[in-house]
Amino acid sequence: MDPVKEPTRRLENVVVSISRTGRMSINL
Repeated sequence: MDPVKEPTRRLENVVVSISRTGRMSINL
């Protein structure tokens, strides 16, 4: 658990969630 890598993982999760919602909106 590196304190430096943790926030980067959170950012990746946010980007993935945004990309998923974006794909769903495009499909709609």
